[in-house]
Amino acid sequence: MNTLDYYNNNAKSYFDATINANMTQAYNVFLKYVNPNGLILDLGCGSGRDSKYFLDKGYNVESIDGSLELCKLASEYLGITVKCMDFSELDEISKYDGVWACASLLHVKKEELKSIIIKIYKSLKNNAVFYISLKNGHEEEIINGKYYNYLTYDDFLGIINEIDGLELLEYYSSKTVLNNNESRNWNNFVFKKVEV
Repeated sequence: MNTLDYYNNNAKSYFDATINANMTQAYNVFLKYVNPNGLILDLGCGSGRDSKYFLDKGYNVESIDGSLELCKLASEYLGITVKCMDFSELDEISKYDGVWACASLLHVKKEELKSIIIKIYKSLKNNAVFYISLKNGHEEEIINGKYYNYLTYDDFLGIINEIDGLELLEYYSSKTVLNNNESRNWNNFVFKKVEV
């Protein structure tokens, strides 16, 4: 079983476990940099929880996820079509005012992460922002069939520093917002696309 198989087979339980998580801190850090009524890409939207918050705040939202079953549940929840696609298929140019990648890119293999972030960079308008949250650590592991990459602050900035045009605006460390006995901290970053 791979990561997408897990989410397809457990979509309803994952939806139920994550839909009410309190993401207020992350929302506030991200949205203060996004133009009012701006277009946000929710990259790996899962249940659609964050997309709903952005829609309710008056933003325009495009939501994508790799799990077809989660896309179905999120589409029903949001009342918009959630597109099922792999992150590597992102090919928009200068389209978004913000890209939100909350607990999604931690499922991308480390060696593929830089290429995905370059695609995110290209999809952003100038001065637009990119939020990402990743679990802190150095290792890679598979839990219940799901692949995880763990990156420290320095590890992730090492990847970012290989890409011209992303400026770190904010960083903070946080605990999980889910009730799952998770002990690992999360690294939260907001970057701005700057002209190079």
